[in-house]
Amino acid sequence: MKSSKPIGLLFNRRPDVRTFSNDPRLPITDKYVGIEIEAENIKYRNEDLIQLLGYWDVVTDGSLREYGSEFVSTKLRGMDIWLALTELKRVFKEHKIIPNYSDRTSVHVHVDSRFLTVEHLRVLILNYLMCEPYLFKYLKHNRENNPYCVPYYKNNSGIQNLSNVFNSKFTFNHLPSVVRSGLKYEAMNIKSIEVKGSIEFRLHYGTHDPAQIFSWIQVLLTLFKLSKETSEDSFFMA
Repeated sequence: MKSSKPIGLLFNRRPDVRTFSNDPRLPITDKYVGIEIEAENIKYRNEDLIQLLGYWDVVTDGSLREYGSEFVSTKLRGMDIWLALTELKRVFKEHKIIPNYSDRTSVHVHVDSRFLTVEHLRVLILNYLMCEPYLFKYLKHNRENNPYCVPYYKNNSGIQNLSNVFNSKFTFNHLPSVVRSGLKYEAMNIKSIEVKGSIEFRLHYGTHDPAQIFSWIQVLLTLFKLSKETSEDSFFMA
């Protein structure tokens, strides 16, 4: 009997479907991102869903209810970001899976931060803090009042921690202390730098709509692009 399934699936070793092709729609095409999509009403076993997906793992998330699952992408860059998002939508449609996105669900995007310098990180923080209220307004869905996505403009302790990066006596070796003092549920989670080598952005509401998530990733990559193209001095020039 012939079968078109790759044999790696028998051993939980799925083939790597990534293309690593550039995507001209992205402001940075070679930076890795990771996407985590939380959803409820997923009445499939995680193991069965994994067999259908090339770009995603599926795990149980204790913060979700009503058949909640979290879809966690592999490291993505360039065209693979769009291919991963459209793959998930296609599998849901083909298998008549209708996710529910309650206030408990969200989309988290991790952006690779391993190559950032301290100066680039400072500029990224400044750009983000300057834009944060507008980003919440852009995304809507009242996310700024969600306890799992605390904005810095409502978080004095978080602002105080980030301010240490701008201390005149701050050095490269002081950074771990600042990162470890961050909180997981801050809207921009810098604690993830130590855990996953990325900065995690938790602002987005729950959805699997490819266009909406892709647009959000474009915004985030623009922030990272600006962090390399501008200097800290440009924020303080008269």
